[in-house]
Amino acid sequence: MARRDHRPRTATRRAGLAIAAAAGVITLATVSSGTAMAAPPDSFDPSVLGPVDPQSWENMDDMTWDDYVAVPGTDWANDIEGSERQFNGAIVLVDFENQPFLVTQPEGAHAFGDPSGLANGLAREDVPQFYLDLLNKPSELNHGRTINEYWMEQSGGRLSVQMQAFGPYQLPGNIEEYGLNDSFNKPNAAFCPQGESCDKNIRTDALALWGADIGSADPLTQFDQVFYVTAGHDESSTWEEFGQMLFEHPEDVTDDFGPPRDENGVALDQNGAPMANWAKTRYVPWTSWAAAVNHWPNANSPRNGRAGNSTQAESSGMGTYAHEFSHILGIADNYGNPYGTEAADGGPLRDTSGPFDILARGTFNGPGGTHERWSVPSVAGGSQPSGVGLRNRINLGIIDESNYLNLQESDLDALGSVVTKVVSRAVMRPGELTGINLVFDKPTAAAADDSTGTCTRQAKYDCDGGSFDNYTVEVIDRMGTDSFQPDHGVMIAKTKNQDRNPFIWTIDANPQDIATVDYVRPDGTPIMITRGDQRQLNDALFHAGNDSGSEYEYVDTANGLHFYVLNVERDAEGILAYDVAVRSTVSAGPQARGVDLGTATVKGNLAAMHGQAQANGTAIAQCLVPLTNTGAAVEDAKANNDIYRLATSIEGRGWSVTTPSSIVAAAAGSTIEVPVYASRGADADRDANVTITATSENDPSKTETITCELDAPGKAR
Repeated sequence: MARRDHRPRTATRRAGLAIAAAAGVITLATVSSGTAMAAPPDSFDPSVLGPVDPQSWENMDDMTWDDYVAVPGTDWANDIEGSERQFNGAIVLVDFENQPFLVTQPEGAHAFGDPSGLANGLAREDVPQFYLDLLNKPSELNHGRTINEYWMEQSGGRLSVQMQAFGPYQLPGNIEEYGLNDSFNKPNAAFCPQGESCDKNIRTDALALWGADIGSADPLTQFDQVFYVTAGHDESSTWEEFGQMLFEHPEDVTDDFGPPRDENGVALDQNGAPMANWAKTRYVPWTSWAAAVNHWPNANSPRNGRAGNSTQAESSGMGTYAHEFSHILGIADNYGNPYGTEAADGGPLRDTSGPFDILARGTFNGPGGTHERWSVPSVAGGSQPSGVGLRNRINLGIIDESNYLNLQESDLDALGSVVTKVVSRAVMRPGELTGINLVFDKPTAAAADDSTGTCTRQAKYDCDGGSFDNYTVEVIDRMGTDSFQPDHGVMIAKTKNQDRNPFIWTIDANPQDIATVDYVRPDGTPIMITRGDQRQLNDALFHAGNDSGSEYEYVDTANGLHFYVLNVERDAEGILAYDVAVRSTVSAGPQARGVDLGTATVKGNLAAMHGQAQANGTAIAQCLVPLTNTGAAVEDAKANNDIYRLATSIEGRGWSVTTPSSIVAAAAGSTIEVPVYASRGADADRDANVTITATSENDPSKTETITCELDAPGKAR
C-alpha cells in the first residue's frame, strides 16, 4: 500500500516529554496558586521565544508500537475485577464452508496476503483460545493491550471485561452467503453466485450451533455480552484497500479477487449472467468481490434479558471490539459518510469527532493507521482505539461526578467565568478533574457559527446543525489508549444528551483543509483525503500560548460563551494538564474586577547587547511583570479568578517583543509574574521601551499599562 504524505515529526514521543519539561522555565505560573516562576539567568536561550505548547500533529501511518506510552501507576490489563461491574462475556468462533480460519492457513494463503508471519498454521481447535488470548490476555503479540485494559482505563477501574471462548463452529454456507446480505450490497442478485442464498444470518446460525454445543436453548441469557468472530476479513477494513486503492476501474479487478469460477472459468450470478470481479460496497459504488463478500461489523443492544452481541472477523482489531461493545453498552454511532454528497454544494459533510472518540473514527486508531486494519492477526491500525469521550463516559456512568466539573449555563452567567485545571483523560485519579461539562439551560437552537439558526447539516458542509445540550472540555494526550492520537491538546466539543448524530461535535481549531494525501491510485495519481474524512480533524485540538500552530481560545457568539486554554504543564510522571477557563459573554459576574501591574524587573545581560547581537544572532532581555488581581474574592473558588488579555509593543529599531501567552489568569488578591521577552537583532538600537497592557476580559474597563525600559549601560544621553 502506498504511504500518504504527512507533516514532519519534530521529535520522538519521549523526547517530546523531555522538551516539555524543560520548557517549564518559560511557562506562566499556575493560575490557581499565583506562585511566581523562578528567576531566569542573565542570558536567555533563544528557545524562550518559541511556543510553549507547539502543535505537531502526526499521521498514524508513521506510528509504531514504540509510540505507546503507558499511564503511570496503572496495570489495567492485569486487573480483572472492576470496582462496579465485571462483564461476563463470550467469544464465539465460526468459519464458513469455503473460508477456513486464516490463522490455520499457510502464511500468505489468502489473496490479501494473509495470514501474516505473526500467526499461521494453527490447528482449528486452537483458534478460539488463540483469539481469546489475543483479545484479552497481555502478550508479546498484542503488545500487552487488551479489551479489559481498555474499559478499565476508560472507567477508572469501574468496569472490567472477562470472557470465555466457544467453538469452533462451521456455519452452513459460504462466506458470501453471509456477507452479501446487507444494504451495502443490495440488490445482490448480480453479486451472489447462482445456486447460493446470499441472505443467511451469522447470528441466527452461530447461535444455533453454539446453543446445541453447550446444551442451552438460548446462550444469550447466560452472558452480559457476546462477540461472534468469523473466519476471514471484515468489509470495513478491506473495501478500500482491495478496491480503489488497488484497481483503477472495476473492470480491472483480477480473477484472484473475484468470485470462484468453474473449470471453464465461468461464474454465473443469480440471474444466470456471467459475474464480474467487483461488487457494490458501502461508501462508494464498487470494490473487489473478495472485499465485498465480507460482512460489516455491527452490534445489537441487550434486550429482554438477552446479552448484547456483535459480529467481527479475524481482521477486526481491538478497536472494533471496543466500538461494538460501546453499542452493547447502549451508545449509537457518531460518524458520517466521508464520501457522501449530503451538503448543498455536493460534497461530503464534515466529520463529527474524528479520531478522538471510540464511537466516531477513533476505532481506526493504532500503528499504521486506517489503511493498515486488514492484516491477520490484527495488531496494527485499529488495534489501539481512541479513548471514550467525556460525553459518553457521563452517559455510560463510568466516570465519577468528582472527576468532572458539571456546570449549568445559568450558574456560569451568575459567576461570570470559571478557571480550573483539567488533567489528561487517560488518568482518572481521586480529586482531579478530567473535564468540564457545561450544560445549557435549554438546547441551543443555533449552530456555533450561525446566530440566525438557519444553518442545517445539509446546507453547509461544516455546520453542526445546532440543537446541542452541552459543551465538553477535555484534555487528550498521547498516552494509554490515546497513545495513537494525532496530537495532544484540549478538545472543545458540543454534545447532545440523546444519540442524535452528531452527538459529539469537535470544534476544529484549524478548520481549513488539512491538505493531506490519502493514498496513490494505481496510475500514480495522489488522492487527497476528502473534506469529510476524520483525518481533517488531526489538527483540531487547542493548545496553550502564542504561535503554537493552533488556537488558544474559542468564542461561540451565538451562545454567549468564550473558552480559553491558559497554560500547559506536564508533571514529573509525564501527566499532561491544562489550565482552562470558560467565560460568559453575557454576564461579567457580581464580583468587582481590577488589575495592577507592578514595576517590571529587567533580566538579561544588556551590556552584552551593545554593539552587536550575541553569537547566535539574537540578544534577549526579559521584563518580568508582576500582575495583581485587585478584584474582590468570592466564595466559589472556581470563580475566584479573573482572566486578563495581554498586549505588548516595543519602541526601538531592530527590536521585537513576545510573550509566552496573551491570556493569563490570577486569583483575587494574588500576584503572578508575567514574562515578556524583547529580542534585539544585529545593528539595532541600543535601547528600547516595552509597553505592556493587561485588560480584564470580564470587565474591559479594568486595564493598566506600564513601560519597561531596556537601557544598555554606557550609552551617551
